[in-house]
Amino acid sequence: MQTVSKADSKILKLLQSRQGRKKSPYFICEGLRCCKEALVRQPGWVKTVVMSSSFDPTELPDFDAVTVDEKEFADLTQTENSQGILLLMTKPETTLEKLPAGLIPILDQVNDPGNFGTILRSAWAAGLKPVLYSKGSCDPYGAKTIRSGMGAQFDMTIVQIDSVDELHENYAERTIWMADMDASVSCYDDEFDTSNSFIVMGNEAHGVENYAHAKTVFIPMPGDAESLNVAMAATVLFFEYVRRNNG
Repeated sequence: MQTVSKADSKILKLLQSRQGRKKSPYFICEGLRCCKEALVRQPGWVKTVVMSSSFDPTELPDFDAVTVDEKEFADLTQTENSQGILLLMTKPETTLEKLPAGLIPILDQVNDPGNFGTILRSAWAAGLKPVLYSKGSCDPYGAKTIRSGMGAQFDMTIVQIDSVDELHENYAERTIWMADMDASVSCYDDEFDTSNSFIVMGNEAHGVENYAHAKTVFIPMPGDAESLNVAMAATVLFFEYVRRNNG
């Protein structure tokens, strides 16, 4: 039986705390599906693969791994019901270069990792990349965000921005849309022009900030629900864009 190196063990233990994750250039990917996506799409990000002695790697591509006993693996994992594999990975360095035409999502202070990851997964499914996020949002490479994204992070360009207002200054030709229940424009109206635009999805509790240069759009809800979860609202808006461009 093998054991994880002291250097990697120290990194993995540090990543178990929020402060340690914030300062570290590394992150952890866990779960069979997410690890498979990472190994197939971004093998260059992988520093170390750790498996428990009971894990069956036959569904994964060939890779070098450290196989440890169940107790050591349990000490390293961040999930209660681990599937027996984790990857120690290096965070990518991403920059905002030339933006593609079409709709580009912005996650503005979305701080729930489940919502953040689900929005990434929906954007991935809709073919929308890059995805931008503001300061105050959760870490797109946090363990919970990785799991809810189901591997989206390994096939997307995810870039942090300072503010939405700064984007307006640098990309004044693009329309900035904000999802807002009190808007007068429906996402099904022709006025909701997504041809060269951003769509801002706001904080779960407080919604979007009032950006002076933005237009607002709402999703019609004929039922009695007060609102949609931000991840579900993002999915509706993303696939309305898909419908318009692939219909």
